[in-house]
Amino acid sequence: MFGSHRISYIFENLCLFSIDQKSTKENMSELQAGGRNEPIVAAQPMQNTTVIIQQPQPQVWQRDWSTGMFSCFDDIPICLLGYFCGLCLACKVSSDMDESVCVPICLPLPVSILRTKWRTQQNIMGSIMDDCVMTTFCGPCTLCQLAREVQSVKRQG
Repeated sequence: MFGSHRISYIFENLCLFSIDQKSTKENMSELQAGGRNEPIVAAQPMQNTTVIIQQPQPQVWQRDWSTGMFSCFDDIPICLLGYFCGLCLACKVSSDMDESVCVPICLPLPVSILRTKWRTQQNIMGSIMDDCVMTTFCGPCTLCQLAREVQSVKRQG
C-alpha cells in the first residue's frame, strides 16, 4: 500500500506541522494523501483532566458521653465492681465490646485503649490525649463511665 518513502514523507511533514505552527489550512494542503484531497489527521485536541486530591468527607456529628465522668452512683453495681475489682469490670467491658477478655490483662493502659476504641466507634467527642489523661488520673471513674456507656448502647440495640 504505502512504500517506505511515502511513510517517511508523511512523518517528516507531521514533524514540520508541529514545529512550524502554520495555519491548519496550509498544513492540510501539504499533508494530502496521494493527491486525492484526503487530509491526514495530524494531531488530536488536548483534553483537560481534573485530578481530585482530597475527597469531600461527609459531616459526622459527634455526641457527648451519655453519662458524666463522676456519675458513678447512677449505677451502683458498676460503681462497686469498678472500685473494688476494676480488672474484673475491665474484662467484662472488653468482652462486651467484642474484644478479648485478655485485653485488660495483657495490654498497657487497657482502659484508655478500650475507651478510645469505643469513642471512635460511637462518634463520641474527645481525643486520644483526653482518654489517656482521664484514665491516668481518674481510672476507676473512667472505667465505670465506659461500662455504663457500653451497657447503655447494648440495651438500645
